[in-house]
Amino acid sequence: MKRTIRISPLAVAALVALTACDSSTSDPASARVSRVRIEPQLTTIGVGKNSQLEARLETAAGVPVAAEDSILWTTEDGLIATISPAGLVTGRKIGTTRVAANYRGLSAIADIVVAAPVQTVTVSVSGSSTLAIGATAQLTARLRDSSGNDLTGRSILWATADSSIAKVSAAGLVTAGTTAGTVAITATSEGVSRSTNITVQAGAVAFVTVAPAEASLPVLGTRVLTASATDANRNAVTGATFTWSSSAATVASVSSNGTVTAGSTQGTATITARSGGANGVTGTAVITVTIGPLARIQITGAQPQTLSVDSTSQQFVARGLDAGGNQLSGVTITWSSSDTGVATVTNGRITGITAGTAIITASSGGFSDSVTVTVVAPPPPPPDDDTPGEGDGGGEPGGGEEPGSGEEPGGGEEPGGGEAPGDGEEPITLDFLRNEIAWKQSETQSGLTRLEGHNAIRQSAFS
Repeated sequence: MKRTIRISPLAVAALVALTACDSSTSDPASARVSRVRIEPQLTTIGVGKNSQLEARLETAAGVPVAAEDSILWTTEDGLIATISPAGLVTGRKIGTTRVAANYRGLSAIADIVVAAPVQTVTVSVSGSSTLAIGATAQLTARLRDSSGNDLTGRSILWATADSSIAKVSAAGLVTAGTTAGTVAITATSEGVSRSTNITVQAGAVAFVTVAPAEASLPVLGTRVLTASATDANRNAVTGATFTWSSSAATVASVSSNGTVTAGSTQGTATITARSGGANGVTGTAVITVTIGPLARIQITGAQPQTLSVDSTSQQFVARGLDAGGNQLSGVTITWSSSDTGVATVTNGRITGITAGTAIITASSGGFSDSVTVTVVAPPPPPPDDDTPGEGDGGGEPGGGEEPGSGEEPGGGEEPGGGEAPGDGEEPITLDFLRNEIAWKQSETQSGLTRLEGHNAIRQSAFS
């Protein structure tokens, strides 16, 4: 009676490995390898799906050794699963089988389970998906087939879209990095993937920055400052609030939203933004307030002036001022008159030309100041004080009549019936005419003064 002995492919592979071992005992390199190990030891895949296996060579102490020859891969049941020379397993039909890795007489075996393929993957997080810097969270991937049945033992590959925000281990443990933000963590099994978002929040406020750090403003000028907060890793801290203050509010004040307003005097002020109360973190900016630019022209003592024709006023001075009233140097002043026929101006000194009104203006850079000048005619000359009056000194010395000036003998008048010379009215002289003119002043509607003379000389005086 004949007996049939069936030898499995794994036994054949082991026999080949022993033979190879016997033929290479003199090889020092092979002597260093004491075992072969397959990773993973259990692989579950779906029909038509692939999974990569890895054979590792180690010394007795567990030190990895590089392979000097090819590793021989074999499968126990190629109808259930096949394996390539590179260790890639492919599921063929549902069932269980084993594969072996052989190297110079040493071998290792791993179990292969071929099951229904993965149809869906869902990812869940244990706890919150929002983490602080350095915190951790465990992710779990749930696999299902087309009938909704849970699948276990399948290989799952975890990956992160940005490791600076969060890392993920092969077991799905997420560790927040040092960069705040949101990152996608993905689980993939048999080509089916699903992601979930992990948000990493910045830590406590460690730094406050004010921008710009330095600024220059003219008096009464404004500038908006911005403050930002970051944690120890320079991640932006969202939602941080700030309290603003100034070291010299008369130089530059600051509002609750960071708007700086320069005062009316030049100087320097430090603007502070504070986060976290009295003992919080601060940031500063230095504001320098400078005088200028030109905002107005001012004529010193600019009051309405009255001048006589051909007379000259005192020297007027015009100054350039900024918005805060600070005098500016180097401002060029241009003087002008609205009517040079009435009054002219040179370097602030006004000269009356004819009676009337003129506006004198000092201007520079589009700004000006004015003064009104009224020019009047000069007053008339005063009358002579040595003009003799009637009957004063008109006769002979003594003021009486000539001796014997009475009636001539016979009681009659002198021939001609007239009075003797020296008797009666004075002769008409130029001084007499001056005394006969009376001057009076009257004010016209235009505010000018005119002189009106009335001639009181009798017509008989000129006959």
